[in-house]
Amino acid sequence: MLHDLDLRSLRAFITVAERGGFSAAAEALHVTQPALSRRIAELESSLGVRLFERTSRRVELTEGGEDLLTRSRELLRDGRALRERARALAEGKAGLLRLGCAPMIMESVVVPRIGQYRKRFPHVDLQFQECGGGDALKAVLRGDFHAAVASPMEPTLEMRLLFPWRLLAVVPRGHRLAGGRTVDIGDLATEPILTLPAGFGTRALFDAGCETASARPTIRMEAAAAQTLVAAARAGYGVAVVPTVLIMDKRGLELRPILAAGKSLGRWLAIAWDASRMPPAYLTGLADVLVESLARDYPGREYDYAPPIKAPGRPGSKKR
Repeated sequence: MLHDLDLRSLRAFITVAERGGFSAAAEALHVTQPALSRRIAELESSLGVRLFERTSRRVELTEGGEDLLTRSRELLRDGRALRERARALAEGKAGLLRLGCAPMIMESVVVPRIGQYRKRFPHVDLQFQECGGGDALKAVLRGDFHAAVASPMEPTLEMRLLFPWRLLAVVPRGHRLAGGRTVDIGDLATEPILTLPAGFGTRALFDAGCETASARPTIRMEAAAAQTLVAAARAGYGVAVVPTVLIMDKRGLELRPILAAGKSLGRWLAIAWDASRMPPAYLTGLADVLVESLARDYPGREYDYAPPIKAPGRPGSKKR
């Protein structure tokens, strides 16, 4: 019967066919020739098909053996892949990893490092979902995501800090705000502002900075697509306020970090997960890849001349 098949029998069949005889195949498999002959006989009995024609001088595949040889090779290859997958699962190197983060972070932080991660964990099925940082962290707490890449706002989650991001004022060349290396948020009070809508972390940070500085700028445009804000700024429609994680075409533009009371407006980005759920090795492995890669280069590093952004900390958290 088919369920009596095992990989050793298939390997024996394939080796005899490829070596052209039992003696050479037995030597290659490191078994005795009688043992190999019994294994082939058992396989033929299980299949109900004679695989070889045996004469005193040679062994040849039957028509049925020729037909089954290709399929046997496929089954042997699938069996090896199954064992490899099972071993990787047992070692925490395979499985499903669901990750949530904002679209800009997905594009500039996560996606460029997928290839590096898959070299280390080729058996992990990565599933990404775009959503706001706060929503992503809540999804981790619910168990909908295994991890989130966001600014840390949930103290119960384990986190690995990645890098600081800042708010930028984006203006066309020749604009009055392009004279210095930074822009004070108070100087934006008389400018039409192009910004992300409420619910985005960058908007909340900008609004908090305005409140601290008692600045009340005019919001001329709100758009969920930050690239739209940049395009409008290039056209001279106003000052776009975007985070340094945004990938953008900077031609014809000037970008300046925004300060409030002499401090940079920004936060740290982190990868966070629920440690109580015993994260597998491939999850902490993703954190390792991100930390290692982003320590060398990260979006917005060219603006580190602005005042530093204090890294958050709590018991059990790990900083890069």
